[in-house]
Amino acid sequence: MKASIKTFPCKDGDCIFMNLEGTEYNESYNIMIDCGCLTDSIADYITNKLNKRVDLLIATHIDSDHIDGITAMLHDKRLSDLQIHKIIYNCYQGYFLKERQPLTKTISEKMNLIADIVGENECTNIGIKSSVSLGATISKNVGLKSIWNDVAITENTEPLFLGEKWGTLYFLAPTKTALDRLYRKLRQEYASVTGCKIPDVPYDNWETMIELLTKLEGCRKRPFYGRKIGSVGGIDEGLLLDAKNEECQEGSLSEANKASLAFVWECNEHRVLFMGDALCSTVVKNLIKRYGDGKHIFDAIKIAHHGSKYNTSSDFCDNVDSHTYFLTGGSESVGHDIECLSKLLIRRNADSFHRQLRYNVSTNILKDFKSDVAKGIRRKYNFDLVDDTDINIPQYEFEY
Repeated sequence: MKASIKTFPCKDGDCIFMNLEGTEYNESYNIMIDCGCLTDSIADYITNKLNKRVDLLIATHIDSDHIDGITAMLHDKRLSDLQIHKIIYNCYQGYFLKERQPLTKTISEKMNLIADIVGENECTNIGIKSSVSLGATISKNVGLKSIWNDVAITENTEPLFLGEKWGTLYFLAPTKTALDRLYRKLRQEYASVTGCKIPDVPYDNWETMIELLTKLEGCRKRPFYGRKIGSVGGIDEGLLLDAKNEECQEGSLSEANKASLAFVWECNEHRVLFMGDALCSTVVKNLIKRYGDGKHIFDAIKIAHHGSKYNTSSDFCDNVDSHTYFLTGGSESVGHDIECLSKLLIRRNADSFHRQLRYNVSTNILKDFKSDVAKGIRRKYNFDLVDDTDINIPQYEFEY
C-alpha cells in the first residue's frame, strides 16, 4: 500500500489531500482536509487525480480559511458530479435538527449588517449576502446531509475505521469544553449584534448566521496575532534560540481555533498527525493517553495553524517528531512564526535526526531559513526546507 500527501496554496488557508492506494488492484481511498479557497489547481486535482471522488471530506473547524473553498467546491459546476462518501464538520449540529421558524425581517437585516462588517468573500465566488455557507449547503442538500456526521466530533469520539487497507483515524481534539465555549461565544456575538438572546428554536438559514458570527469573531481576533519577531538581512543562531525559548500562549487563539479537530491517521504502525488549528496541549495530553510517555515519531506532521507561535509548544516538540513537517498556508502576517519554526527545527546540537519542512507559501522568514547565511545553521541542526509547489520536487509519499 502507498500513501501520499499533497497540499495546495489557497490564500492564507489550508488544503490537504491524503491519497491511499493499493498497488495491486488499482484501489484507492481519498481524504480531503480543509479548503480555504478553491483554486483552478485544486479543482483540476480533484477532477484528474481523484476522478471526482472524495471518500472522506474533513473540515477541521468553522474558520473561513478552512471551509470557504469547500463551500465553493460544493457549488462549482465543474464539480457538479463530485462523489463524496462521508463528511466530518463540527457546526452546531444538534441545534440544526430542531424545528425552524421563518427568518424575520429584523434578523435578516442583522445578518446583512454582519456581512457588511465581514466583507465579501473572494474565495467562494459566492456573495456573503446570498446567505450561502458550508453548513447551509450541507443541511439543504439531502445527499450531503445523509453523509454528514450528525454528532460533533471530540477527543472522546470513537476511532473512525476507514477499512482494513485504509487505516483508522484517532481523534485528539477538540475537547467538549472547547466546543461549548465556541458556542457560548457565538451566543454572545448574536446577542451583541441583535440585542436579543439566541432563540430556543433556530431560524431558517441558521447555519449561515453561525458562520457569519464566527467570521465576525475571527475579524475581532485578527489583531491579536501579536508582534512578529523578524530579521533584517538573515537570521542567526542566537535569534533562533531566543525564539525557541518563547512560551506558547494558547489563550491568544480564537474560540474557533481552540475547537479545531486534530487527529492521527494510523495503519500498519505508520502514523500521520494532522493538527488543524488545534490546541497543542490537548493534542499532547491525548497522544500520551494513547501512546504513552516518551517521544513519538510520525511519518509526517501537518503543523498547526500555518505555523502560529500560539499552537506549537516546547512540550509538543518534546513528545512528537517527524522527518517530514508540512507548513500549509499562512502569509507574512498570519503564521510562519519564528518561535514555532525554531521549536520544530532547532533541536540538540548533536541531533542526527534529519527534518524536512515542506511549505506551499513562501515568506521572508522561510527565505531567511533557506538563505546562504543560514547554511551553517541548517547543517548544524540537520534540517532543510522544500517548496512543496515546485514541480521538480517529488510528491511526498511512503509505503505502508
